[in-house]
Amino acid sequence: MSAGVPSFFWLLIWGVIIAAVVCLAATFLGQITITPFARRPRPDDPAPPGVRIDRLDLTVPADPRVLRSIRQSLRRLASDIGLDAERSEALVVAAGEAVSNAIEHAYLEARGRIHLRARRVGTVLVVEVQDHGRWRQGAAEEHRGHGLQLMRAFMDGVDIETTAVGTTVRLTLSLPRAV
Repeated sequence: MSAGVPSFFWLLIWGVIIAAVVCLAATFLGQITITPFARRPRPDDPAPPGVRIDRLDLTVPADPRVLRSIRQSLRRLASDIGLDAERSEALVVAAGEAVSNAIEHAYLEARGRIHLRARRVGTVLVVEVQDHGRWRQGAAEEHRGHGLQLMRAFMDGVDIETTAVGTTVRLTLSLPRAV
């Protein structure tokens, strides 16, 4: 440290710098959530704790950072409608792939919005992922490009409708009789 400047002054300066870096990181990441013990309600939960849901209707930015909260919402829906762990993960993977495709391929320059709707229709769960962009080719890598195969492997039905105003991916999953 510099001669003539007290040590506590340098500690104070470094403390302010560290606090500023933490605040900038928190702003960049959107939020800092600390839950040391029990799970607290989150603002992106589809419903308050204790309230069972049987549908989702989400509109989110076409940004990869939304995938985590979408997957959490889908897991909550799957649990609330009584899907077992295997079918729950199948739903999360397939719908997550549909959303990922919309994020990666729908919008050229400006980020658009993605709509995810999930609802029960009789004994079938219908999940729709809709964008308002136009298809664009993503990075050409050998290990990529299997999302549609995954969706078809995990869901009972996969329909894709592409129009001049966007694409809708419709996934269907048969529900167990007792649900």
